[in-house]
Amino acid sequence: MRDTGLACVCTHVSIELMQQPTQCADYHAALGCSFAAIGGFGFSGCPLEQWQQFIEDYNTVSAALQDLGIRIGYHNHYQEWIRLDGSIRPIDLLLKHLHPAVWIELDTYWVAHAGGEPIEWIHRVADSGSQDLSRLPCVHFKNLQTDGEGTRIMCEVGSGNLHWPGILDACRKAGTQWYVVERDHGDLDPFESLKVSLEQMKAMGLH
Repeated sequence: MRDTGLACVCTHVSIELMQQPTQCADYHAALGCSFAAIGGFGFSGCPLEQWQQFIEDYNTVSAALQDLGIRIGYHNHYQEWIRLDGSIRPIDLLLKHLHPAVWIELDTYWVAHAGGEPIEWIHRVADSGSQDLSRLPCVHFKNLQTDGEGTRIMCEVGSGNLHWPGILDACRKAGTQWYVVERDHGDLDPFESLKVSLEQMKAMGLH
């Protein structure tokens, strides 16, 4: 990364590594990185009690790592918007009960995929934090478009259906430090996809 002028701004690591605070902190120190996150929870569906236990355990891990200079976060997909027992949404539990030091790596595509409005949820996440720590230091930028049959498709930042001027404005107000372009899959070569996103983000005034 040093040879190419890149910086490691955040990682995705396992909870098992996070539960070894010293080893996790040493790993991130070697990368020059202070933000870590997991890639979600409850993918196969789980009851309310499991979400509550996860939140309790994650808060404990967060406290141990924060003492060592690492802030841990949570990356959403779509399952956090699926109501448990027809009422409670995991995303609401996370924002209400995760310690404010736990940041949310909001993914614009997955919010929209779940039926949410990314701009609204950027504001909601930001408002759930504290005045001292931004809850959105890193946001995953990924676009969504639909085909003729209504199938949701990932595409480059600046293309698709998401309202990027509004997303950028919300991120600025939320104190976001890093816009992380992510592309799970698609028709373009990965590097061509990144180039398109970068060029279109520069056209939005990002540098």
